[in-house]
Amino acid sequence: MIGKAGYKQQMQSLSEGNDHQFYPTGLLLLTTSRMLFLSILLLLSGMVVMARPPSPDEIKELGEQQQVSDSKDDYDVLPDVDHIPESFKESLKKQKMLYLEMLRQHNL
Repeated sequence: MIGKAGYKQQMQSLSEGNDHQFYPTGLLLLTTSRMLFLSILLLLSGMVVMARPPSPDEIKELGEQQQVSDSKDDYDVLPDVDHIPESFKESLKKQKMLYLEMLRQHNL
């Protein structure tokens, strides 16, 4: 078991033997966790500033830019059947007949 003096000697010899500074793992983890905490804090503070509700003036300006028309007619419109090609209508009828025939064959 290495005592405090032995640990200090070992760390000193390791740092002297290399050209770079030796950092114990605990110090490195502490520094990394602090940097992570600071970066998360900066991100959150930026989100708080950007997440405010729009002001009444901004809402009015957006309304003028986007002419929104919500009426029942916008959602309750059927396609004009006259614009559907006859060939498409015929193929739908054939598919329907094939499907009904298959149901009859299987007694469904």
